[in-house]
Amino acid sequence: MASPSLLQSTSSSIHGQRAAVRFPALRSSSCRSARVLSVRAAKVAVLVDKSEVEKVHRLKTAYLERIVPVLNEEFSYTNVHQVPKVEKIVVNCGIGDAAQNAKGLDAAMNDLALITGQRPVKTRAKRPIASFKIRQGQILGIKVTLRGKAFWVPWALTSFSHSRCVILDPHAKDLMRTLAVCFVHVFHLFMYAFLDRLINLALPRTRDFQGVSPNSFDGHGNYSIGFSDQGVFPEINPEVGSKARGMDVCIKTTAKTDKEGFRLLELMGMPFKDDDDVQSDFEY
Repeated sequence: MASPSLLQSTSSSIHGQRAAVRFPALRSSSCRSARVLSVRAAKVAVLVDKSEVEKVHRLKTAYLERIVPVLNEEFSYTNVHQVPKVEKIVVNCGIGDAAQNAKGLDAAMNDLALITGQRPVKTRAKRPIASFKIRQGQILGIKVTLRGKAFWVPWALTSFSHSRCVILDPHAKDLMRTLAVCFVHVFHLFMYAFLDRLINLALPRTRDFQGVSPNSFDGHGNYSIGFSDQGVFPEINPEVGSKARGMDVCIKTTAKTDKEGFRLLELMGMPFKDDDDVQSDFEY
């Protein structure tokens, strides 16, 4: 069970927070460009408080300082880069009939954005399936990919400013630069924050929870978890009438074997089901 200090960490949740970044003053001629940039930026990620952006998440700190030495000793790696790590987390949500309803689709996307802190994308059918009455290109669900790799500022600024939109006004460029600096660090924060809340908040709130199965690895060190109701995440308020939806979480690691992936997630605190009630060796 999560300690009181972990439960208090919900104050750093994505839900209900806004950006605390002071944007440069814009002239009237650039207001329209600024609004366009803000809208496009909001579709990429949900802004969080600046203090949350600048700090390294505690789960990553524990991984670097305590988990890496243990894995290196147990598996006798010859290079520190061989130590497995969480590469990305993919969250999928099937929306069913809500795909044909604009309000239902928006509600599902907003719920998943609150849980993950990142705007989801729509998943579509690649080919038609007549037996299920599915057309090619039909919306089937939504998904979010949270990555642990930091996209450093120079590359991100060039990619974001030139590939997404053309910025002509110099004041709008200043706004874009400020937004990009925020997003570069936020992408790195969201994956560890989501994994922390998944392990210490969402799973313990699952009804009749006895631990997760250690047999859900795919043979390459990647682990998948299914939820019948995403309401176990504290960001979802059942009083506002959110519809109960299931979701799948796939944790992709750089581990070569299931044994390495199991040990990595176990040390991070994943409550695997076992006769001895396996617990994490570390407390954050």
